[in-house]
Amino acid sequence: MVLNDIAREATIGRPTSADRNIVWVGVENTFFPAKKAHPAFEVNQIEEFSSFLQEKGLEIQVDHKLPGAKRFYLHDPFGNRLEFLEWGEK
Repeated sequence: MVLNDIAREATIGRPTSADRNIVWVGVENTFFPAKKAHPAFEVNQIEEFSSFLQEKGLEIQVDHKLPGAKRFYLHDPFGNRLEFLEWGEK
């Protein structure tokens, strides 16, 4: 999965493409990011993806608490936590 500069291209109420998937990005004036609730995206080649994001200057938080999954979190420009994970052998 290659993100197409979602943070840079996102504008209020504009769908943004991530390969074949669409992520709808919108902002409300009274918005406060949730501290715990967040979307999770299942990806392939998570280690390469996390390296790519870090090379672009994004800070990620690796989490090893879910058995059978490699995953990490990052925060979008609005303060929302996003989870990316890849399952091991199924």
